[in-house]
Amino acid sequence: MNDFQDVYIDRIDIKSALTGRLPNDPPLLQELGIDFTAIKNETKLILNPNANFEKSDITGPLIFMFFYALCLFANGKMHFGYVYFITLSSNLLIYFLLNVIKTTQKGVEFVKCFSILGYSFVPVMGFAFINIILAPFKYILGIFAAFWSCYVASIVFCRYLEMEDKKFIIGYPILLVYICYVLLVVF
Repeated sequence: MNDFQDVYIDRIDIKSALTGRLPNDPPLLQELGIDFTAIKNETKLILNPNANFEKSDITGPLIFMFFYALCLFANGKMHFGYVYFITLSSNLLIYFLLNVIKTTQKGVEFVKCFSILGYSFVPVMGFAFINIILAPFKYILGIFAAFWSCYVASIVFCRYLEMEDKKFIIGYPILLVYICYVLLVVF
């Protein structure tokens, strides 16, 4: 018998026939490269920005952006297009800025830039979620979330690019990006 007959004829299983899953297939999340433990570990970067940023992925930041857009939708604001436009344009501009002002030969890849900005976005996402319940404190909480996100992102970028002296030059445009996200929540 050939391999085709071994797989399909010897083991007729209704579940495999309906789902198309073959025996010894890896799980779908593993095939797609989605690792929730890595997302959880990289999310801890917010609490300790001096920790090592190990792995670059876009799954975690995309989940956070989608959850942020859902929080906006729960507040009655349908700004999905704005969220995706601000995300894409700000990531491209920050990527360009970081590669222009680098002092060493080491540059930042676009995926790493997207990943760092996305994981640093979690305080703003939390603000959008809290704003559903605590709307009267939105100005103070929004400013705090934007500064916290900016602080984490600028620390990680400066450490990665070995530019500790340019923390404010890197932090200012990042702060403007996170303020745009906060303004979407507030207004």
